Amino acid sequence: MPALESQPVETLKGIGAATRERMGKLGIATLFDLLVHIPLRYENRTRITPLRELVPNSRTLIEARIAGVELGRGGRRALICRMDDGTGILHMRMFHYNGAQLARFTPGTRIRCFGEVRAGLLGLEMIHPEYHFPEADEPSPAGGRLTPVYPVGEGLRQRTLQNLIEQTFQRLESGAAVLHDPLAVRPGPTPAHPRLPEALRLLHWPSPGEEPQTAAARERLAFEELLAHRLGMLQRRAEGRRQMAPPLGLDDQHAQAFVSRLPFALTPAQHRVSTEIGQDLRQSVPMMRLLQGDVGSGKTVVAALAALTAAASRWQTALMAPTELLAEQHHATFTSWLEPLGVEVALLLGRHKGSQREERLARIAGG
Repeated sequence: MPALESQPVETLKGIGAATRERMGKLGIATLFDLLVHIPLRYENRTRITPLRELVPNSRTLIEARIAGVELGRGGRRALICRMDDGTGILHMRMFHYNGAQLARFTPGTRIRCFGEVRAGLLGLEMIHPEYHFPEADEPSPAGGRLTPVYPVGEGLRQRTLQNLIEQTFQRLESGAAVLHDPLAVRPGPTPAHPRLPEALRLLHWPSPGEEPQTAAARERLAFEELLAHRLGMLQRRAEGRRQMAPPLGLDDQHAQAFVSRLPFALTPAQHRVSTEIGQDLRQSVPMMRLLQGDVGSGKTVVAALAALTAAASRWQTALMAPTELLAEQHHATFTSWLEPLGVEVALLLGRHKGSQREERLARIAGG
């Protein structure tokens, strides 16, 4: 049975070359990519709100009958549609419309709208809401699921993504595709950590009141991402352990000579970290260590002591800086600390060209 990861999105209905290109810009190439394209938020279109219950700045679904239509005055002749559901009045305002749209807005016509409610000059209003004219037997949306709102690029409609994701779930349910759960080998699922298929269904199609389950589904995906990252780091560490590196050591006499020439005393943290780095450098495998600290916390002197350790074992150290100014500052600092101990410090900048660059590269290569 083919996995979702092996099925390209163009195998779904409704995807042409343009849509495939737009989805590619979002990182969506396979059906699996489509399912892990998680909504940004949700809209509740499961309940028709009576007009008397509307509050400004809310996104709401309403249904009413058109009570009147007029064209505004001035340069921008807005279409103003007054709607009445028997409990209150709401105005719909449209600045962009055509003759066919205008012909549909006739008094007595039933209309269903979803949009943001605002306070206007005539009372509460919606500006350019989504709307359609429901059939007489069209059921109420009550009891349905929340509507997902996805990250989309230019030219890609929400409804397109919603339809494609629905097709993908239909493939899973029909057995035409399989979704591998990398955590399925663990003991049975718990309410706090649903299986991957259920977690994705909750995230794409939650029902009102399922906020706790939706949060658990997000945690499930986040846990998988963190686990994959952690396993990747462990794998890299294991691969590094299989490589060989020359052991580097610095005797106490040279270390004390370096420390005694500093214009300041090392902090306990600098002593501790320098000792740990020295222990790592004595191993026959490459060191994998990140030294983290705030600006001015003393990372540079720790790096200089590590460079001295390499020099004492007749090896070189390369220190890279993001800017030429910082490189020049580090060169001056390392020169003042290390050259009195017999360690030559060279500087190679991006602006060094031609014979000057070749000369410096030759000196560096020669040790």
